[in-house]
Amino acid sequence: YALLHPGKDSGHTRATAADVGAGVPMTSIDAWRRESGVRDIRAIKIDIEGEEFAGLQGARETLAQERPTIVFEMLGNAVALGGATREEIVAFLGGLAYRVEELAGTHSPTLVARPMARAVPTPARADAGSREA
Repeated sequence: YALLHPGKDSGHTRATAADVGAGVPMTSIDAWRRESGVRDIRAIKIDIEGEEFAGLQGARETLAQERPTIVFEMLGNAVALGGATREEIVAFLGGLAYRVEELAGTHSPTLVARPMARAVPTPARADAGSREA
């Protein structure tokens, strides 16, 4: 659970672990996907006010297996809010074979991450083809 702190509009609402606010359940994208059984995810929109990196980390399995396009806002003050730098996010997504670029024509800095390949190769096990009959 996290505590929801309503702002003057939906763009200023935030969830924290502080002791004031209304309790709301939270989960990661990976946990939700495992529990729901949903597959063939083609796009993910993330808008969690400076915690985009945490959200992406909680979607690592989904990003590697489903290869969705991701759209997320990159607040200039994300680091001050406890988030990550743009460079850290780009490096994380690059490690999952995603290309990140700015999305033109948006009100605030928004990034789009597109998979460079349909599936991320997994290393073969050394003993995979060496069974004796």
